[in-house]
Formats: sequence, C-alpha cells, structure tokens
Amino acid sequence: RGLWMALSRTALLRLRHFPEKSRGWRPIILLFAGDIEKRIDLVKFAQWFGQNKGIVTVCNMIEGDIAERIDQIETRKKEMTRFIESRNLMVFPEVDIVSDFETGVKVITQANGMAGLASNTLMFGWSQNRERLAACLRIMRQVSYLHKSIIICRIKNRSVYDHNKTIDLWWGGQQRNGDIMLLLAHLMSLNHEWHNCTITIKSIARTSEEQKSIIQQLDEMIPRIRINCERQVFQVEPEVRVTDIIHRESASAEVVFLGLAVPKAGDELEYATRLEELVENLGTVVLIKNSSMFVGELV
Repeated sequence: RGLWMALSRTALLRLRHFPEKSRGWRPIILLFAGDIEKRIDLVKFAQWFGQNKGIVTVCNMIEGDIAERIDQIETRKKEMTRFIESRNLMVFPEVDIVSDFETGVKVITQANGMAGLASNTLMFGWSQNRERLAACLRIMRQVSYLHKSIIICRIKNRSVYDHNKTIDLWWGGQQRNGDIMLLLAHLMSLNHEWHNCTITIKSIARTSEEQKSIIQQLDEMIPRIRINCERQVFQVEPEVRVTDIIHRESASAEVVFLGLAVPKAGDELEYATRLEELVENLGTVVLIKNSSMFVGELV
C-alpha cells in the first residue's frame, strides 16, 4: 500500500502541470445510485460512459445523524466493496451520512475528488417519485455553477445485449447539450457490449429552409469530429408536438439521448411531469445537461 501511495502521489503532482483540455475531456462521474445491488444496470452505464478511461464513484447516502449512524458507514462500504469485486466493476464506493437528499448531494459534490481529479459529472437514476426528480432538477441548477454536468438515466431493460443495437441522439442546439451527448454515445460504442451499434443524430425542422440548414450543419460536422454516426432531419408541421415525433421515431431504439433544459426556479415539478411524458414508451433514456467548462468543444 505504501508503494502505491507513493506512486499515486507522484502521478497527482505531475498531473498539476497538465491543464485539462476539451479534446482530452472524459467524464469523472459521481453516481448517486442508492442500493448498488438494485442499480447494477445504472453502474454499468456509468462504466460505459467512462469507457475504462474515466473515473466512477458510486455514492450511497444514509440520511440521519452522524453520531447515530456512524457505525453504518464501514458496514455499508464493505458490502458495496464485496459486491463491486464480485461483479468485476471498475468503480469506487463511497458512503456518506447526510441530513437530507438534496443538501447531501450538493455537499458531497463539492467535497468529492482531490488534486485535479474532482468529479465533473453527476449521475442519477430515474425516480418514480416526482418530488425526487424535481429535487434532481433543482440540484442541476446549483451544480451548473460548478461546471458539473448532469445525467439522469431511465433504464428500461430491452435487448441491450443483442446485435445491431441502435442509439438515437436528439439534436436540438438551444441548450448546447449536443456535444456531450454525442461524446458519451461515442464512448458507449467503444465498449464491447455496444460494438457495431448504430448512432443516429436526429433533429426536427419546422420549415424546408430550416431542414436544409440543419442537414448542412450536420454534414459539415460529422466528418470533422470523426465519429461514426448517421443523421436524420425531420420536417414537421408547427402544430406537431416534439414529444410525439420522438416517440414515433425512437420507439425501437435501445438508448435515446435527450437534452435537459434548466427550468425556472419553482417550475421543477412541472418540468418533471413533462419529462415523465417524454420518456414514456421509449427504451432506455439518457437525459443530459451539459455544464462542462468546455461546452460546445467536447467533440
């Protein structure tokens, strides 16, 4: 252990002299998974996003008083470690006692990491509790000031281990989430479980001129970023709902990437309701808010 400590210290000191750049950015994920044994699929997705180059910390929060719950930390951490090793997961366990979910996430987020290896992405599993989902959206607003991106992943078990898997990425542009969605989809495709999957960038235009403009932008971008993907741009009438188009065009996709907007303060519950409708009848949905310091430069 002493040897590895010395090597780790040396590596971290050297790392200080290499500032982070957009082209080398990789997700350092702080995953709030709750019971890791019940959220194993969520942990796997976090690993796929890291593509064995990022760092994933799986955090289990215990709500209560530190003095009363202190004995549970070591017990819970040992249980997590045994499970992680039994499944050969390349993640780090963390157990924290917090007063409540929302405050705990914000405190842990600021304290996580050291020496230039702080988390840059928070990840949550989908909650059937609308209030909990709204809490994640409030957290999203706060941590965006810290340049922490947010992933909310609603996993629906389908044929994710079949061949010819499809990943749909809905490109809007207004919230500037497209680059991180495309990067994470690409990193997923580099894992052997997703080898030979098809990534399709999909977008919506309201006029023929807008459709031509989006097609031109994507046709110029795709060769430049050197990511193997296809594109589809749908022209639809103004009265057609975006949600209906997404449901129709991505009904068979194994994974659908969608961008998140930051709702106005007090509107989180209403936005959570809209998100519930949006993910309905889709496969696995990855909702992303890009708050990286390299927004627009990640691909």
